[in-house]
Amino acid sequence: NPSMRRFRIHVLLPFLTSCAMSAALGVLNPTLQPFLGAAPMRYSVTLVGFVFAAACVVYTLPAPLVGWVNDTTGSRYESVLVGLGCILTGLGYLIMAPAPWVAGQEDNLTTWLGICVLGLGVCFAVIPTYDFMLRFALHDDEMNRSNSTSALYNVSFSLGGFFGPTVGGAMTKALGTADAFIWIGYGLGVLGVAVVALGSLPTFRRPVEEVVS
Repeated sequence: NPSMRRFRIHVLLPFLTSCAMSAALGVLNPTLQPFLGAAPMRYSVTLVGFVFAAACVVYTLPAPLVGWVNDTTGSRYESVLVGLGCILTGLGYLIMAPAPWVAGQEDNLTTWLGICVLGLGVCFAVIPTYDFMLRFALHDDEMNRSNSTSALYNVSFSLGGFFGPTVGGAMTKALGTADAFIWIGYGLGVLGVAVVALGSLPTFRRPVEEVVS
């Protein structure tokens, strides 16, 4: 029977990564409009909507290519794709803030470049995550593996959708939006490196058939 309990403990890596990427998107909901609406940008609500749309477009366009690469390589490099996506998403936040080494203050270039890099990063991180989780499912047949993995994936994304705006809003209140973005950016970068490093370990690369047998 389908059960979210029948996974190797290693599934926590893609599970937490999926939560983090969903949270990274959720952070923008309560923070981006006040951030861009204040000086020096003074974006209108409509223009902020176009900024969100830019992230969606940049996410959508390369998505088929990322999925194709993951499929044609037999999901052997899913941890690399996911880790790269985390790093790019973090870089997007650092550009938008901007971090001191990027620019002196936010401007049109940092805003639009940052949101586009963020959207690209989310694409790389999210598209292969389902297959990454599926690798660790221990169910007896393919349908149960797929159903349980889909449920687990949705749980992880929903949790991130809750914690993103909550934690992002709290960080913004405590640190200011720019500093919150910087901390989030560096945190996602560390997560990306960890995903690549852990995902390359032999215990993470074992085919599920070996574990079930």
